[in-house]
Amino acid sequence: MTYLAVTILVLIIGAESGKEHIAGACHDPLDFGKSPCDKQWSIRYHMDVSTETCLAFNFTGCGDNWNNFATSQACYEGCLPLDHHKCPAASTIYKTIKGRTACNDDCDCGKGKYCDIGHGYGQCCEQEYKDKVDSDYNPPCPPGQSIVREKLNGITVQLIGKKCTHNFCPLGSNCYDGHFFASCCM
Repeated sequence: MTYLAVTILVLIIGAESGKEHIAGACHDPLDFGKSPCDKQWSIRYHMDVSTETCLAFNFTGCGDNWNNFATSQACYEGCLPLDHHKCPAASTIYKTIKGRTACNDDCDCGKGKYCDIGHGYGQCCEQEYKDKVDSDYNPPCPPGQSIVREKLNGITVQLIGKKCTHNFCPLGSNCYDGHFFASCCM
């Protein structure tokens, strides 16, 4: 009976947000953990529902919720369907100028939009959002510094968080808040 009630609650929470494709526990709010805590702080990842992106944060090591993953890969695997395709920062998906849901190239989408191809089909997204996300992923690193990256299963990926106040950048690095995401330079 308890399991049924929890399942119904999870479905209601997902339905209210309009993000039904995100697994229920991934809707939990970001929890930095309890403080004081005698455990080692560590970089963890949470699903940011508003942008549908797994983002880094500094976790105290004590107390947490289900939206807390050891790697960004574990976060994506636990929160989104494998074939999930979205516009940058989970911005609006538009129909083509002919009213179709899928596009083949930028010309199909109209002024100020582009065709984002992924998982076998394209969808029309706003160019302005793409430009802002691209800017967030390319912070103004000072001369001699570069974007902080991490290795994940042999693949190098950029370390990204929601805000610099989430303290996810390594010691000695600089953090830059962007439009939707924050990045580190070292």
